Amino acid sequence: MATRLHDDEPARPGLGRDRVTGLWGPGPFAAAVDREAAAAERHERPGAVVVIGVRGMGGDEDDDLRRGIAAAIRSRLRATDMVARLDDADFGVLLVEAPPRAARSVAGQLVGSVQHAVGAGMPVAAGITVYPAGGPRSGAALLADAEVALLEAREGAGPAVSFDTGL
Repeated sequence: MATRLHDDEPARPGLGRDRVTGLWGPGPFAAAVDREAAAAERHERPGAVVVIGVRGMGGDEDDDLRRGIAAAIRSRLRATDMVARLDDADFGVLLVEAPPRAARSVAGQLVGSVQHAVGAGMPVAAGITVYPAGGPRSGAALLADAEVALLEAREGAGPAVSFDTGL
């Protein structure tokens, strides 16, 4: 049986951690989303996947900013939740046992925290999808739904959260 990855596990080389932020990388995050979605379906417990995007980030010169974003996200999460750096400017959050209303509230708080960390010059948005609403979905499908919701949120002005039930 696979070992469950927790966000509070120490960063160790070779375990899929991002070298800049110490967060989990996209591979371990996708695997954890897959496992949690399957468990949620079996045990009828809710959860959510949030993808937070920051516009205007550059290359390596923004690594301090990425570390600040990671700290801002971590400060708002429970030990059972998981956060990952998905790419240069997108971060994934797995909210375990979070009902839709609470998950949406947390997503809004995360956007506010990240916006505060990066300042007004870089727009921040989030896309969220909940499970098991809409029937069984793989971790990859949940992550894709949250990414689509992020794209929709980015179309709006200012900090925004777009919600996708996956239906």
